[in-house]
Amino acid sequence: MNNPFQNPIGNPNDPNNQLLLMSLAQVDQQNMFFFLMQNPDFVEKQDENQFKKTSIGFVRNTLGIFVLGTVLNLQMKRIPKFLNWPIFVKIPLRIPVFFSPFFLFQQSLTNQLDNLTQLHHKYYTRILKVKKTGDLRYFDPEGILQKQFEQKMRELMK
Repeated sequence: MNNPFQNPIGNPNDPNNQLLLMSLAQVDQQNMFFFLMQNPDFVEKQDENQFKKTSIGFVRNTLGIFVLGTVLNLQMKRIPKFLNWPIFVKIPLRIPVFFSPFFLFQQSLTNQLDNLTQLHHKYYTRILKVKKTGDLRYFDPEGILQKQFEQKMRELMK
């Protein structure tokens, strides 16, 4: 089996290369992660693990924020004097109370979003270079994906 990361695209009539370049033409910043999920061979293993770890932490923190905000709002309803206040006073107080747990998780969420943004930028610049030049080696500048591909082929041949 040919290693797509070893040689540049030499034959423009190769159907596999044409299909890949046609699919890359439709990739932009919004749907780049979907392209990478459909083509996991273009993602380095350490980046895949970092993405999974960061995504799980981000979802866990976000759900924690919403659960704590809901609990605080429910506890606020139990205050007898609060129930007698007019609605135009209650609602402006309840919205900040709902989002107040965000400040507990703010630093963690910021770090996780920074990690995701760095991964997005790394792979989007690679995709832009491949789209511009047609050279698949830009997907793998350090040769990590080539080593993963060769290891996978050795395991399949055993």
